[in-house]
Amino acid sequence: MFCICCGQKINDNAQACPYCGMIVSKTLAKRMGVVPQNPAENKPAETDKTPANEQNTTGISYYEEPLYENIRRTGPTTVQEKRNFVRFLLFSIFTLGIYGIVYKYQMTEDVNKICADDGKDTPNYLVTVVLSIFTFGAFGLYWHYQIGKRISEYLSENYNVQVSGGVRLMMLKLLSIPTSFITGHIADYFLIDSVNTLAECYNNGLAKDAR
Repeated sequence: MFCICCGQKINDNAQACPYCGMIVSKTLAKRMGVVPQNPAENKPAETDKTPANEQNTTGISYYEEPLYENIRRTGPTTVQEKRNFVRFLLFSIFTLGIYGIVYKYQMTEDVNKICADDGKDTPNYLVTVVLSIFTFGAFGLYWHYQIGKRISEYLSENYNVQVSGGVRLMMLKLLSIPTSFITGHIADYFLIDSVNTLAECYNNGLAKDAR
């Protein structure tokens, strides 16, 4: 017989070619792991017999589609709207201001989430309280001016809605001490109303995108 590799004539009982070393004995080849032990492994892969109109043409394999759906469902979520000013005022009084701090902290988080694409950042209200103590209330005035201005500009540019601006909030807060904090509570009312308007516009926008 002849070697299938180099073509030289070799002995019919040879297990390997003496010229090129090619293994020609199937028994020796299987023992050395050169060829698959299971003949079925040499069968060509079966072609996909699925009709063309039923084949997946999305570019995503079928086992990946559920994962894709889960990712899509974890997109932007709605934020709280219709915050109640009376509840804010009463609970703030009963808790000596602690509820009001937590309340404004959550509002700040929502504002930063909604207005994330404007390139600005409203300071955390817990940090604002601490800095206000060391600045004798000056940083608190700045915080109300900044968040009011940011909400007003964002609503005007993106939704064509007008609300109280930062100057009004800051001035009302500034007059809160000589007016026994009455104007300060009015500033909180305008702020909560502005955040409610912002949240409502944002949630309605998500609903439209979902449709």
